[in-house]
Amino acid sequence: MKYIGLDVGTSGCKAAVVDGDGTVSAKAGREYAFEMSNGHIELNPNTVWNAVYEVLCELGPHARDAVALASSSIGEALIILDDDDRPLSNGIVYLDNRSAETLPAIAEKIDVRKLYNITGMYLHQMFSLSRFVWQQKYTPDIIKKAEKFCTFGDYITYKLTGQRAVDASSASRTMMFDSKKHEWSDHIMDLFDIPKNKFSPVMKTGAIIGSILPDIAEKTGLSRDLQVVLGCHDQCSATLGSGIYGGGMLMMGEGSSESINAVMEYNDIDQDTLFVKQISMEPYVTPNEYVVPLGMLQHGTAIKWFVNNNKAYYETIPPQAGESIFARADRCCAKDSGELYFIPYLTRSNIMDASSRALGCFIGLEFTSDVNTMYRAVLEGLAFESKCNMLLLEQTGYKPVLFVATGGGAKSPLFMQIKSDILGCKIDIPENTDSGITGLAMICGVAMGEYKNYAHAAERFIRIKESYTPHAGLEKRLETYIEINKKIKELYSKI
Repeated sequence: MKYIGLDVGTSGCKAAVVDGDGTVSAKAGREYAFEMSNGHIELNPNTVWNAVYEVLCELGPHARDAVALASSSIGEALIILDDDDRPLSNGIVYLDNRSAETLPAIAEKIDVRKLYNITGMYLHQMFSLSRFVWQQKYTPDIIKKAEKFCTFGDYITYKLTGQRAVDASSASRTMMFDSKKHEWSDHIMDLFDIPKNKFSPVMKTGAIIGSILPDIAEKTGLSRDLQVVLGCHDQCSATLGSGIYGGGMLMMGEGSSESINAVMEYNDIDQDTLFVKQISMEPYVTPNEYVVPLGMLQHGTAIKWFVNNNKAYYETIPPQAGESIFARADRCCAKDSGELYFIPYLTRSNIMDASSRALGCFIGLEFTSDVNTMYRAVLEGLAFESKCNMLLLEQTGYKPVLFVATGGGAKSPLFMQIKSDILGCKIDIPENTDSGITGLAMICGVAMGEYKNYAHAAERFIRIKESYTPHAGLEKRLETYIEINKKIKELYSKI
């Protein structure tokens, strides 16, 4: 059988036709940009849908015999539709800080620990509840006109099938969802005057929603019999597509943001420690298991920021055949960063330390510091942040037996070796680094009965391409980084 995995992200969407053994036979993608004004950062639903449609049109001629499609997407941004299914506003993405002002008001209505116990989400401005409360205050007309509230995931499903459904992992990112009962929280929605009946019904990941709409099939060239299967939050599909199908396994998603996803059985989760450390948890694709995501929002975006801001320098270096500017930056990277450190907080929107107001900086610049030295410091700074997050995870008693890295950053041997050195662990890289697409194909395969479960699907889909083993020597730099990081946060707390 053949399946289509459709991954809808913050900066673009991509899709691929995947055979039953995990082989990708065709793929397509489109990029899109945020809409930014007055400090607001948004994603236009029409822009995203048009990109999805173009991708499916490009893929259609190669996917006529595909039997099922599943999609994944970002989870927090809400799409508000009127009674004609037209978006009334853009989705407010996780990098937007406007609704931080709502957090005290939310905490006044519900104890933060109780909110965590219900939702598994630590109170943070990026989740949909905070955005909803902000819009109630500043754009009440939009809320009044709203007929439907969707995440980007169930919006795409609705556009493809005309049927509404949302999975538990995506719904959990709204901070309006009871993550243990796997249903919308009546308590939270009543408390904040949120119309539960206007949200999509919750169904299990892997549920068959229905056939693709006839006009979509005709225009894209896809089969009218193509079944749309309910996908999940993009971090869950990427985790599954890395071969992480059970507890004790850990995936590092090396994308625009980094998500270190640890899969745990519900009864093994130390919720007290997670709450104190402000770490959230969300339902996984398998029963009674949850993903505990750690990481930082400014990961691949920090690398992109640095390379693009030094584009003039990198363009003076003759490229090797087929070499991207990022591969060129890797090739020219200094072997050592000396006493230079990079604190990678390029926005105050954080998921690990919501109270921190610290911003990024280079510490330890000398006359000998150049672009290549600074670039290595950027890569090390990001890896040091990963290690700090792993140290938090270890405090819960969790000891992963398997580390797998996927995503764009996993394609860089330099970055992966630096991460292995700093994390002090072996890192496996799957042959297909687009693990989100792989995970969606696995969901389709189980839904259509080709595999009896996800462990069975992983045996067919997952092949390790290469591994990185750690070298010693960075322990002292890690200690120094942790001390500098602490002082920077203290300094910003007083500003």
